[in-house]
Amino acid sequence: MRKGLYNGETADDIAKRKKLRYREDILDNMGSDELIANLFRISQNGGTMPEDLPTPKKSLKQLEKENKKTLKRK
Repeated sequence: MRKGLYNGETADDIAKRKKLRYREDILDNMGSDELIANLFRISQNGGTMPEDLPTPKKSLKQLEKENKKTLKRK
């Protein structure tokens, strides 16, 4: 059985473990790694899987090249 990011903990369990005050937002008390992990998890719940997303019209290298040209002009 998969337990997910917090091994089955509820929001209340997480708040208690983090020793948050009543009504203090859990998201405001996460480090960047935890926030990134949560964002990834949320984006995968019922959404399009990464491998099924459309290919962008321009590659990252193309965008970087265009960006460099724009910066040189300034």
